[in-house]
Amino acid sequence: MRTRFGAVIAAALILTATAAQAQDRTRRTMYERTFSVSSGGELSVEVGDMDVRVVTGGSAGHVEVVAWARDHAFAQDVFDRMRFSATASGGTLRIETDEPDSWPWDRQEWRDRGGAAYEAIITVPESFDLDLRTGDGDVIVESVEGSVEIVTGDGDVSLNAASGTDITLRTGDGDIAGGRLDAARVTIRTGDGDVRVADVSGEVDASTGDGDVSLGIGRFEG
Repeated sequence: MRTRFGAVIAAALILTATAAQAQDRTRRTMYERTFSVSSGGELSVEVGDMDVRVVTGGSAGHVEVVAWARDHAFAQDVFDRMRFSATASGGTLRIETDEPDSWPWDRQEWRDRGGAAYEAIITVPESFDLDLRTGDGDVIVESVEGSVEIVTGDGDVSLNAASGTDITLRTGDGDIAGGRLDAARVTIRTGDGDVRVADVSGEVDASTGDGDVSLGIGRFEG
């Protein structure tokens, strides 16, 4: 019993230390730029380990990446190695990372340096198509008019309101939450998590590998 109790105490101390490190983190901007875009364009995002937040409104495209870290020199080094890029061409605002196959730090050094968490905050006009993909991260989107496809390998997805031809929301592991979704086709998939949409209209296909599905049906077509 003493051995098991000791293991529990050790685990608790590790969790406490991790929480303390997270509280020590402060916010700093890693990248910021404004692009000329017009309503009816497309936002294409393909990033690795990064949260994505899309804000709609206005007549320009604005991209900001913020980091939460204890050691911001370390966070900058990590961000530089992500090879983050943002470009605007032909009506498309494209945001990408090209992360290396391996990193020069092991888990212990990452923890010792306090780690880092990143979020891309992107502002586009309200009428804009969205194609958002992240390997590991949450995705949050406000109200948008246009086709929407959101895919994350590991993270939660939240879409407040959308109207367009197609709406697709997918996560390998996470919850999916929606407000008012109105499209000819609405597809919602999570491998492990809950699906909760307040008001969905159109041809709806929603499922979860392990979790609950709750849909408020507006105009139902399938």
